[in-house]
Amino acid sequence: RLGPRVLSLGTAYARSNPIVLTVRPALEELYAELKITASFYVLRDMHRVCIAREGPERVWQNTMEGEERELHYGSTGKVFLAFGSQKLRERFFSQEEPYTKLTPYTLTTAQQVWDEVEKVQEKGYAESFEERVMGLAGFAAPVFQFGGELVGALSVAGDRKHFTKKAMPVQIEHLIQTADNLSRKFGFDAENRHPGAKRGNDRPKTKKIA
Repeated sequence: RLGPRVLSLGTAYARSNPIVLTVRPALEELYAELKITASFYVLRDMHRVCIAREGPERVWQNTMEGEERELHYGSTGKVFLAFGSQKLRERFFSQEEPYTKLTPYTLTTAQQVWDEVEKVQEKGYAESFEERVMGLAGFAAPVFQFGGELVGALSVAGDRKHFTKKAMPVQIEHLIQTADNLSRKFGFDAENRHPGAKRGNDRPKTKKIA
């Protein structure tokens, strides 16, 4: 079974890792279709790590391969909290508040994050608008493997001007379709694409969001 534990992460992560080899073609296709950066993240302890991306060379908004981010902001962070393990949620929501504020739109309290997690579990994908960097927006969807375990989060992100009312439904449709196709490659039955919602709806038992 493939999982984040098999990866060697950071700036010197193994490019030949099976997960990277599987997701790279999907990222290339997604970027070619939507013309916005496509990335794949896995969980490393209490952070999300970008292990592969396809898009323009480094620009001010982009997270590069090997970079870590916290979980309380951004679409991929919400995917891990929504569809990851209950243990992860318990650990996350036991942290001290407020969380690090990067923009006026960063989620800084447990209640704010939990409200978003519930929405993601219901919709099956996450969205983020200027939570990390002003002018940056993005969507993310979960990729599962056999047994319903979360492999990682697939995302598309870029300048907010690309996320218009007309474009967003198309972007979300392509993102989810690509995530489902990847899930199938990892052995998951994508016809039932919400295992995380089924096993992750329990409110973490912490005082912060009781």
